Amino acid sequence: MSLVRVDTIKPITSSADLSLQGDNGGSAVDCLNITSAGDVDFSGNTDAKIKLPSAGGIYESDGTTAILTESGGTVTLDNVVLGSSVTSGKLLQVVQTVKLDTTSTTATSMEDMTGMTVDITPASASNKVYVLCDLNLANSVAGYFTLVQIVRAGAAIYIGDAAGTRARVSGGSKDSSNNAIWNVGSKYLDSPSSTSAVTYKIQWRIESGSTGYLNRTGGDVNATHYPRTASSITVMEISA
Repeated sequence: MSLVRVDTIKPITSSADLSLQGDNGGSAVDCLNITSAGDVDFSGNTDAKIKLPSAGGIYESDGTTAILTESGGTVTLDNVVLGSSVTSGKLLQVVQTVKLDTTSTTATSMEDMTGMTVDITPASASNKVYVLCDLNLANSVAGYFTLVQIVRAGAAIYIGDAAGTRARVSGGSKDSSNNAIWNVGSKYLDSPSSTSAVTYKIQWRIESGSTGYLNRTGGDVNATHYPRTASSITVMEISA
C-alpha cells in the first residue's frame, strides 16, 4: 500500500472539479467530484454509495453531535430540524392498539378499559398527537348508559365542561336492547408537550345495576344477529 502526504490537492485547471477515481486498470470508475464551490458530487457514478462505519457517521462540526449514524443495520437521524414549510402539519408516525376480544365492567366510576392502551414517543415537544378511538359498546340493561373518556398520562382529556353533577366524558352509548351494539368514535388533536413516551388509554363506567360490554352485545346469544366486533385506539404524531 502506498502513502501520499500532501497539504493541498487542487485540479490542474482553475475553477475545475477535483475528481477522485477508483480502479487503476482500464477505465477508471468515478468516486466523486469536489466542485470549485466545495460541493461533493456523486452524479458521475449513478451506483455510488456512502457506507457508514458501525461506530461512525455524519456529525456536526463539533465532532460529537450526531446527525446520521448507523448501528446493526439501523440508521438514526438525530438533531435535525427541518423548516416549518416542509414539515408543519405532516404525519410523522402512527401507533395503534386493536382489541378483538371482549371485556366488561360493572364499575360506576371510571376505570381503565382492558387492552385499550397505546404508547407514543413524540419527536418534538411542540408536535401534536391526533387520537382516534373506535369503540363498540353495549349494556346489559336497555336504556342504561355506558360512558367513556380518553386519558393521557393519567388525566382525562377531551371531556365536557363541569355542569352540576353531570358526567364529564368523551362519549357514550345508551342501550336499546340486549342484541344492540353502539359505535362510539372520538377524535382529538392533543398537545402532550413531551418527548418522552406518552400513554393514552380509554376508561369507562356504567350506570349502577348494569354491566357494560365491549365488542359484544348484552345478550351475547350464539346467533348471527348477536354480533361480535373489534375496537381500536390510534395515535398519530403531527409535526407542529
